Amino acid sequence: MVTTVCWVRHGETSWNREGLLQGQEDVPLNERGRSQAQDCARHLAALRWDAIVSSPLARARDTASIIAQQVRVGAPALWDALMERSYGEGEGLCTTERQLRF
Repeated sequence: MVTTVCWVRHGETSWNREGLLQGQEDVPLNERGRSQAQDCARHLAALRWDAIVSSPLARARDTASIIAQQVRVGAPALWDALMERSYGEGEGLCTTERQLRF
């Protein structure tokens, strides 16, 4: 038996577009991010998948849900261990702001 794992990064959010550090802030997908998830789902639907797991953060959970619908594996299992780490006061700041502040 062979186990195949495919890691998929969440689709774009407004914070990604603005270059802001998200960390554990629960920033949702934007329109482009939903479209990216649908494109990925169409690609992955060509193969057989047994399960999908996701971070519970909205951007990851929604990406996984869009993919799960297309590959027909049921709702994604949510694992806290997959959450992005917390960056504390750095969350919501761009690189320049973080360099100046910290």
